[in-house]
Amino acid sequence: RFVGGSAIFHAVFAPLTYGAFYRSELNFLVQRINEHLVRWAMHKFKRLKRHPTPAWAWLNAVIQREPRLFAHWEFASPTPRRHD
Repeated sequence: RFVGGSAIFHAVFAPLTYGAFYRSELNFLVQRINEHLVRWAMHKFKRLKRHPTPAWAWLNAVIQREPRLFAHWEFASPTPRRHD
């Protein structure tokens, strides 16, 4: 289902403006998005299936290699995390 550009902007970029006032909330939001990216990678790549630690290592490598790939990485620096 296609969502209009305005709705996408407000859904994705409006919460990023919270960083000016609520940095802790922004960091929480970035972490949640990163957790979803790790889950996606675990489903996408066979070598990461059921292995969250290498999946987080993969995400951290992507962050280092392409720091501007996702908008939320530009507005809030993601802290590399390792989950077991």
